[in-house]
Amino acid sequence: MDSAFVPNWDGYSSYLVELAGVLADEKITKCAHNGFSFDRQVTLNHGLDVQGLVDTLRMSKMLRSDKLWGHGLKDHMTKTLGYKNINSFVDLFTKPKILEKKVQEFRTSWKKIDGRRVPVIYGGEVWRFGSAREYIPLDIFIAEFPERIPAMIDYAVLDAVAALELYEVLQPQLDKIAARTGSLWDFYAGPWTESLYALNEIERAGVLWDSERSKDITARLVEDRNQALQAVRSWTDINLDSPKQVAEFIYETQGQPIPPVCGSSSALHAPKADKRPTDFGALCWHRDNSDYPRLYDSMLKYKETTKLLQYLTKMDESSTGPDGRIHCVLSPDTDTGRLSSRNPNLQQIPARDEYGFRKCFISAPGHSMVVCDYSQLELVVLAHILQKTFQNSSLAADILLGDIHNAVADRCWPGREYILKDDKLVHPMRHAAKSVIYGLNYGKGPKSLGLQLNMSWKEAADIIKVIKEEYGIAEFHEWQQRRAEKLGYVQTILGRRRPLPHARLFPDTDEKKKLKAAAMRQALNSPIQGTAADIVTLAMSKVARDARLRKLGAKLILQIHDELILEVPDENATAAKEILVECMEHPQEGLLSVPLRVSANIGKNWSEAK
Repeated sequence: MDSAFVPNWDGYSSYLVELAGVLADEKITKCAHNGFSFDRQVTLNHGLDVQGLVDTLRMSKMLRSDKLWGHGLKDHMTKTLGYKNINSFVDLFTKPKILEKKVQEFRTSWKKIDGRRVPVIYGGEVWRFGSAREYIPLDIFIAEFPERIPAMIDYAVLDAVAALELYEVLQPQLDKIAARTGSLWDFYAGPWTESLYALNEIERAGVLWDSERSKDITARLVEDRNQALQAVRSWTDINLDSPKQVAEFIYETQGQPIPPVCGSSSALHAPKADKRPTDFGALCWHRDNSDYPRLYDSMLKYKETTKLLQYLTKMDESSTGPDGRIHCVLSPDTDTGRLSSRNPNLQQIPARDEYGFRKCFISAPGHSMVVCDYSQLELVVLAHILQKTFQNSSLAADILLGDIHNAVADRCWPGREYILKDDKLVHPMRHAAKSVIYGLNYGKGPKSLGLQLNMSWKEAADIIKVIKEEYGIAEFHEWQQRRAEKLGYVQTILGRRRPLPHARLFPDTDEKKKLKAAAMRQALNSPIQGTAADIVTLAMSKVARDARLRKLGAKLILQIHDELILEVPDENATAAKEILVECMEHPQEGLLSVPLRVSANIGKNWSEAK
């Protein structure tokens, strides 16, 4: 195996030009660890498009998606390839940095660099010194640390060699695992890799941000937050940004009891022992169970607007580049294969977009956005499994009726008269039914569901029993958990696995009971959520390679949750929408027994097209 180091600093750019043909040749395999998120982005910055790329980080996560297994190259070099005494990235490419920061409390945060935890001290009122490390820019590194250049070359060469060696270990392992069509390697090398290329293009394309509209939203948020603050000030002068002061006011000054529920709106749970919660769930409970609902409403409004202002600031900061577009980082880094979004996290945009955040995401002049969103994707996957494996078509039949949540509500609360809401007749318990069916999909029990729906455990247990029996979900859950205990993993319909080693534990201690219970819950939802992620991946890869869309000038600019978003010239928007719907409803021939449905719209901004 031959290796060579090619410098890319000033005076050596001709070397990169000579490599352009090799890098662009898709028939020549190139291996890199984290190659799509880092290496290919760097080469694109130099005008070089790497094709035929195999990313060993993504291969590792395809083989073992859980966080219990280290996927970093250094982890694999020691435990998979047997290397020892590897030079540290931190020692080679960083230098000490003295921190002098204001800190309110002596608390330390940690940043991880090359497996080493670096302390960062933070806060707000008194001065304190600390130390950390910072990256050394390449030009400074060459000028100030010439003695480290040989070690840098060795490190870079070893990095490339180790990635190739790791590929030669992981590829046969993936090839031995059967998938829906061929092996798991075939799935990785085909649609999964195509989707990674598509994500690269999405990140580089970015989404245009309307900074003027953002200023208007900021002004509204500031006004609403100030009004909420003034309303609270009629009761107390505490710092609402201090959980400690808020807790003292609620539980000592006001004398409120510890609520039975706390957490976020989507993840309510019982508070831990000896904790005095001040989060969304707790404040909502106090609002509904105290003599001062307007006080807690104002505290909730302050909390919400503060959070949204912080989020909007991140968006504004992310759009300050010359093109005025937000370029977030999208990676299939979650245990289920769903995409994560960062710098900024576009998945945090509120579902109920009261202030119009989505209106700030706009199309370029002369272009429109085409937004296509799967309808009840995870429930469709569940219905397919129940129908194909357990011969129960009840959920599939209810989905085909058009409104699954009305159908679930009819089964849980039969005989209720429908009401008119937003010009539609709906079951009065439709929203609660949505929590029921999705809660079961995520393994929620009667305690958690009862807290969420503000009902007794017995009532929640009765509802769960009805839905589990009528749809056949109880049989599926029992079967899925038995498989997890036996095999130590679960898998998606397409064959992608999620290891669950704790499912095989014998629960003879409290700690093992907790670990096993968590693994059993993950065993229920991972195949559903993972298959949904696979379907979106298949659709995205199909869209990315569709020659018709390229001819229309359509560009994939975002994939969030179950949505794909195109930017396309105005005159071609309708044609592009039809093709996008076709790609998403038929991502792979014969994949599901229950038809996939999508909603598609065209608009000048994300809100208008959603």
